[in-house]
Amino acid sequence: MPLDQLLGNPLELALFLRLAVSLSAAIDHLHERGIIHKDIKPANVLVDPVAGRCWLRGFGIASKLPRERQPAEPPEFLAGTLAYMAPEQTGRMNRCVDCRSDLYSLGVTLYEMLTGTLPFMASDPMEWVHCHIARQPVAPTEQFETIPPPVSAIIMKLLAKTAEERYQTAAGVESDLQRCLDELEGSQPVRHSRSTSARITTADTSATADPRDPLRRAGTHALPEEAQTIPEFPLGEHDTPDRLLIPEKLYGRGREIETLLASFDRIVAGALPELVLVSGYSGIGKSSVVNELQKVLVQPRALFASGKFDLYKRDIPYVTLAQAFQGLIRFLLSTSETELQSWRHAFGEALGPNGRLIVDLVPELKLIIGEQPPVTVLPPKDAQARFQLVFRRFIGVFARREHPLVLFLDDLQWLDSSTLDLLEDLLTEPDIRHLLLIGAYRDNEVNSSHPLMRKLEEMRQAGAVVHRIVLAPLSCEDLEKLIADSLHCEPIRAAPLAQLVHQRTAGNPFFATQFITAADRG
Repeated sequence: MPLDQLLGNPLELALFLRLAVSLSAAIDHLHERGIIHKDIKPANVLVDPVAGRCWLRGFGIASKLPRERQPAEPPEFLAGTLAYMAPEQTGRMNRCVDCRSDLYSLGVTLYEMLTGTLPFMASDPMEWVHCHIARQPVAPTEQFETIPPPVSAIIMKLLAKTAEERYQTAAGVESDLQRCLDELEGSQPVRHSRSTSARITTADTSATADPRDPLRRAGTHALPEEAQTIPEFPLGEHDTPDRLLIPEKLYGRGREIETLLASFDRIVAGALPELVLVSGYSGIGKSSVVNELQKVLVQPRALFASGKFDLYKRDIPYVTLAQAFQGLIRFLLSTSETELQSWRHAFGEALGPNGRLIVDLVPELKLIIGEQPPVTVLPPKDAQARFQLVFRRFIGVFARREHPLVLFLDDLQWLDSSTLDLLEDLLTEPDIRHLLLIGAYRDNEVNSSHPLMRKLEEMRQAGAVVHRIVLAPLSCEDLEKLIADSLHCEPIRAAPLAQLVHQRTAGNPFFATQFITAADRG
């Protein structure tokens, strides 16, 4: 029967552990074959509660990629089930989806099996995203004192927000759960063969169970009134990855990320728009630093738009701004008709008879506000001033207290002069609030004579708030930490390899990870 038919009340502890061991083994089988399920949940688990065995199903969104990046799409369009989704699957954690994402979903499933409730409750998709990336669940032992602390600790380790802090393998989870089961039953460790302890199937059965069926009743016993003792032990002693997983957390970037977060906090509070420039060589990690903002955008319901300048399109005015706002308009088109009507009204008030100017820039806007009449032809200088005013009002629809706007423009070394003038206008006029502009560029391609540098000086003199973040190469000590975390060893043991990597890559993060990966494959 599907596991979700057994839930609603806490499972009896021995049954819980037998099913948890079997489910962990099934996931381990899956990962050994290079498959990430990406939708582990009770409805996708079939169980035999008498034999204590599990099977997996529901492989509709499974992947064979070792790692894949999930873009920050509207929660309604994320593949998977929000209540059981790993933080990185939301696209707002600056992390890739890998096999450890399944382990987080396993943690949510085990939590529900053990306590009868989910670790989080939410009323809308964005609140689910916030729960997974920011809220800490209540430990099972705090809900039921009868739950042994080691069992609770295993689940809480699975529910860690970052993959590096979770179990690294399903086999490690299975080992610790089996130890708990052995302690509970007072038996010597008995390892079932993998061929009988768990199975994986793509069968999609619709079997249901009668509530009076003894198979169903076997799984719905409440937790015993008296605690069952399982001695505490160090978790993860047999949690050894069978492949190299280089951590995705950022090393040596703490101060830079704090600068970025502080600017965001100020614009959320209503300060004047700010521009944060992030510079460094190619591969130094500019986009990675900016993407650290993603997880703090959820709570204030902030909007995020991004565009990338192109060397071969630098003569086309505003093309990158159009790219950025096309993504935002598509997001609005995915909302309910009630929300869309609210946006339609806001655009109508802001743009008035000049909506055609923005529709020509972002054609998708026509799907919200409809066809717009032609605008009056003006002399070039007046036409530019009008466009800047209308564009500010357009930006103002997005940049509001209830949903601040972050606009990220990459590769500023190739920006066009028209966009540069528009950015100056946004930063120096007083009618815009709740807007954070972030620009990234390769500093080896921008010297003091570059139009960007000249314009920045004019902006500062006009009172614009501009911050600079210059990303330096990683130090040898940073590489020691990265390698030690990758190899699960002490930093002192990683020092010789870190020195070699530093010599070969000059501390460039991208080159360093590529070098380590290539060395592992070799």
